[in-house]
Amino acid sequence: MAAMRAFFSAMLAVAGLAALFAPAAAVAANSWVPVFDRACILSSADPLDAADAMAREADFVCSAGPMEVRAHHVWLRIDGGELDLPEEALRLESDFAPLEQVTVAVRYADGGIDIRRFDAREVADSWTAGARFSLPLAEGGRAIDTIFIGLDRPWSTAIYTAMEVITETSSERQRYGRSVLFAIYCGLTLVPILYSIAFYLFMRYRFMLLHAMMAAGILVYTFASSNLMMHFFPDTTLWVRLMTSYASVSFAIGMFGFFAVSFVEEGMLTRRERIAACAVSGLLIANTVFMLTIARDMPFLARNIYHAAYAPAVIVFAVLIVRLLRRRSRAGLFLFGGWAFTSVVAIDRIARGLDVYILPPEMDFSLYFGLTIEAIVTAFGVADRFVVLRRERDDEISREIEQERRALTDELTGLPNRRAFDLALREEPEGALAVVDIDRFGRTNELHGRQIGDNVLRTLANLLRETVAKGQSKGAYRLDGDKFAVLFDVADAGEAALRAEALRHMAIVRIGQAFPSIEDMITVSIGVAMAAGHDSRKLQSAAHSALAVAKRQGRNRIEISAGDSGPHLAPSLTQKPA
Repeated sequence: MAAMRAFFSAMLAVAGLAALFAPAAAVAANSWVPVFDRACILSSADPLDAADAMAREADFVCSAGPMEVRAHHVWLRIDGGELDLPEEALRLESDFAPLEQVTVAVRYADGGIDIRRFDAREVADSWTAGARFSLPLAEGGRAIDTIFIGLDRPWSTAIYTAMEVITETSSERQRYGRSVLFAIYCGLTLVPILYSIAFYLFMRYRFMLLHAMMAAGILVYTFASSNLMMHFFPDTTLWVRLMTSYASVSFAIGMFGFFAVSFVEEGMLTRRERIAACAVSGLLIANTVFMLTIARDMPFLARNIYHAAYAPAVIVFAVLIVRLLRRRSRAGLFLFGGWAFTSVVAIDRIARGLDVYILPPEMDFSLYFGLTIEAIVTAFGVADRFVVLRRERDDEISREIEQERRALTDELTGLPNRRAFDLALREEPEGALAVVDIDRFGRTNELHGRQIGDNVLRTLANLLRETVAKGQSKGAYRLDGDKFAVLFDVADAGEAALRAEALRHMAIVRIGQAFPSIEDMITVSIGVAMAAGHDSRKLQSAAHSALAVAKRQGRNRIEISAGDSGPHLAPSLTQKPA
């Protein structure tokens, strides 16, 4: 876990450096000029060529806002004196959204006019990093009198509200800096995807897969919206790139809700809260389908509805995260860290998508940064939850193992119990079985107390455990009361008798040394049966029958089952061995 934290901390540090790098991707203030707030507007339901627009120069309105300029054909006029830029080649840059054609007409102070037309394919080929296109506008060294810019069937108002005139040198520098910045963001988002997939393959928790899907949506959005997509797939159309961007960010933020519901601790969210989170998440994903249906026919309306659909999700997610924090949810802390900045940026994007106000296009970079931080911080949460769940799983496995061990272990002596003995004989038994019984154990309990009797059982159990550890037997079990079972790995009855006799003698010595205050010597009787030719039930019956014979013959002896060999009697001992 410490290594994971260090790794993700390093990722956050890189993200911070990327944020610091963002200004370097910008350009000097005197090398670009925003167009919309300096332009006069002419809207038309029918297309106008450059000559018609220039002829209607007096019809341009200089006080129109973005809400008032929603038309299929728009012309902007900018006076050359408003530019105040170095006398070098200039480019026109704006939002990389679908349109049919861009027409640029530059009237120079010397009376010359330069008209250029760019269709949708040429605009797509003129992409630059940061969801922008960059078209040649004017050549350097000539004073500009007026610039006319025509947009045919623009998909959104952002195409003209985000328009800038920039020097060619600054445009190239900006393109390089922004490309590096967005490549860093993509790389930072890719790592959490790989981590979450690895975690999912290891433990198969759904929230890990959902996080990988959310981060994948963020990665695709950054890749497509920043125009890196155009570098690797240059034939991509404006519509495909736009729909990929819109669909992927809807998918990513929608998956955040599904991820959050699956990620938080059990019982932290009510049923209604879970339904609300899933509902707004589903709405966002369905929003993409809606966009694909009406975007071409009603572009301005579609864009407004698309952005408005994010509002319920932002509100619901914020409310749920606050409630999780109040309930002291550990997972809620990671959701808050990942969503806090993104939610603020999302509110700004919703407002600008509804044309409430206009901000510089560089403000869009904050969403890339916010989504990258969301992927990294929630990846911290996935790693943390992974460790917690793995610990819980290991504890559960340990408890199950311990319960199983207890189920197979005699509580008093610590030896395997009767159940374990039956499991050991489930397969075809081999060698020999010896049933060991303490002679007159009930009398020992009556004369010396139950505690002494229990200690006698423990002493004999320890001896049997030692025979297993030393390889003298292959298993020892407590069957019930004062009766034990020992399995010998022997080939014939004679060797079994020798081992049983050695065990009988060691038992007498060990118990006598442990309880010197007991005057009457405590002895054991042992019945032995060979496993060959017997199943488990018959083997146990034969060993118990041999033990019964040993008891009837006077105790303190071993007896081999009559079916295996003749009786083997141990010498009768009337006093404790020295």
